[in-house]
Amino acid sequence: MSNTETTTELSTDDRAELERLRADAAGRTSEQAAATTREQSTRKPEDHKPKESEKVSVEFEGVTYIVSPKAIRDIRFLDLLEREQMNGALRRLLGEEKYEEFVKSITDEDGFADAKFAGELLEKVSEAAGAKNS
Repeated sequence: MSNTETTTELSTDDRAELERLRADAAGRTSEQAAATTREQSTRKPEDHKPKESEKVSVEFEGVTYIVSPKAIRDIRFLDLLEREQMNGALRRLLGEEKYEEFVKSITDEDGFADAKFAGELLEKVSEAAGAKNS
């Protein structure tokens, strides 16, 4: 079995240990080996995060929402979340018109709009904006 085949079958922790052992064998520290591996990688850890100036697009229940990643970190938005004012936080994040469109999209034939969808939308927007990776 080649080194490549072995590495793909290992867990993340096992890969790190294997890298450390290889570095030790080569006479380098694991920090030097890790730095070298990161430098050689074409994809850097921050590649998946949108830039602050970019807007992210999220599709939810048939509606597309476009949000600035920095809106998730706005102190007024976070204050509303901290005070458990989900509707106010979503209004601030989406804007009044898109918030009303959101409520309409989650309202069933009996006129019931389940609050669980608010959390699900917020989760999707946070992921798209990279807030969960900060």
